[in-house]
Formats: sequence, structure tokens, C-alpha cells
Amino acid sequence: MKIKFFFTLVLIFLFILPVQNALAQTEINQQDKCSYNITIKMVFDFKDEKAKTLADSLLLEWADGMNEIWNGNYGSKISSDSHLINYNFVLEKMVEGKTCFDYPQDHCISVISSEVNQRGNRADVAMASANNFSNSQGEWTIATTGLNAAHEAGHLMGLKDEYHYETIGAEKKWVNDNYKESGPQSIMAQTWGEVSAFSEQVDEIIKSANINLPANETCSQNDTFLWQGLVSKFYSAPIKINENRPEPKQLSGALVKGETDLAVYLVDQEGKLRHLANEQVAEKIAGQDWSEKMIVFSDAIIYTYQFGQTIN
Repeated sequence: MKIKFFFTLVLIFLFILPVQNALAQTEINQQDKCSYNITIKMVFDFKDEKAKTLADSLLLEWADGMNEIWNGNYGSKISSDSHLINYNFVLEKMVEGKTCFDYPQDHCISVISSEVNQRGNRADVAMASANNFSNSQGEWTIATTGLNAAHEAGHLMGLKDEYHYETIGAEKKWVNDNYKESGPQSIMAQTWGEVSAFSEQVDEIIKSANINLPANETCSQNDTFLWQGLVSKFYSAPIKINENRPEPKQLSGALVKGETDLAVYLVDQEGKLRHLANEQVAEKIAGQDWSEKMIVFSDAIIYTYQFGQTIN
């Protein structure tokens, strides 16, 4: 009777195990021929009373940070072959009395009331590729910022750190391994200042999930969608320009032209001027009132900016 009972338990275990493993913590699903959704599920175990009192505000800050970096900026949502990627971050507070084993579909992260965790970091997680059905665990602190959270989310999608440390004498020097000459730096390289995610990282996320995106010329329309978003972002909350020559990135999303130059330019995320090939392109990207949105500078100022490729 005991032997029969033992084998019954084994059979139950074998049936249950594949069901639990089938729950993806970071999952990529195709939405249509040109777009994919990436969902990252996380549960946070707030370990002490101070951490628990801050739980709701921290979860909001972390979710905002992740969305701002991965969903908010031009370049972060589109692969090199123009497939559109939408990121869905699901952050949940662990129920009192539960453990990580009660959340088999989530990456499980502890949160402590400290400036740094046991490894001397504000936050860390074990790297996990999308669609590999594995749980990552980590330890964050109440000092973890929205940008820290966005960086760790990159690890939960299979991205590596893009920095290293060099020891020079008694000093430990941080080195950016993906340094950008202009524009924002990579979120996987640093978590301060102006940072962003890039198409190259979308490609790496897809590659690490063993997905081959089919080439499709019609997907290039996603470029227009993202340009529209950049313009909308600038004109929904326009920056007041008091300088004779604003910093290029301050104009990101603006339509600009020189006084005598007939060309109209869109300023991209890196602050480069991208010539709009014709009126039809300008209307498609910035709307029928595009000509009313232009910021006019003297030619001498316009020509001091860097120029990027024409938008056709």
C-alpha cells in the first residue's frame, strides 16, 4: 500500500512539474507580423517593516523607470530589421506568509532596508533569457532607483552588463564598454545621467531567446510610428528655449529650420538634424499642422548642429 502511494505521488509530481516549467517569467510573443510583446513578471519580497512601508511607492518608481527606458525613447522599441517591440513589466508585491515557491511564474526579488545589498550593490538579479522558463532571483534595496530597476530588467531579458572595473593601484575605476560619442549612454552601461535602450539590445534579447525575426519590408513603417512618438513627446510638453543655441538633445522631437534654408529637419533622440524629404513626410510624422510647429533659427545656428540621414 505504501509503495503504491509512493508511485502515485511520483506520477502526480511528474504531471505537475511540466506545467510549472511551462510558465515563462520572461516571455516573448508575436502580436502581428511586425510586432512582438515581451512580458517580464516580477514579485518582490519586502523583508522588513521599513521596506514594507515603502513598498507601494517603490514599485511605482521602478515600474515608471522600466517603462521610461524600454518603452519611452526612440530606438529602444525597434529591432535593426524594423520589428516593433512592446515591453510589459508586471511588478507584484509578495503576499504576507508566501515564498518564492508560491510564484513559479515570477522572478523573485528580495527588498531590504539598506543602501547596498550583501554584494555591495543597490540592486542585482541573476541574468535570465526570454522564453527559457527559468526563475531569476535577486536582492534590491530601498535605495534602488527607477534607472537601477530598468538596468536590472535588462538582465531579466538576457542582457549583460556593458561595463567593467579596472584596478589601478589601490583604486577601482569604472569603464563604460559601450560608450556613445553623442546622445544618451546605454542603460546597461550606466544608471545615471541621460541613458536609453537601443536597437542593438532588442536584437540581443531576441537572439538570446532563440527567435529569428523574419525580414519584412512593410515593417519599416514602424520607423514612422516612432518618429511620431518623438514629435508628440516634444510638443505635448514643449521645452522653453531661452538660449541662442540650445543643446541638441534639448530639441529632441522638435521640427526646426534655418531662416533662409528651405529644408525642414526633425531633431532625433541623439540631437542630430534629420531632413524631412518632403511635405508628405512632414505631415505623416508631425500632423497637418507641421508647418506651424517649426522652430526657426538663424542659418548660422542650424549649421552648427550635426546632421543625420534623411527621413523619406
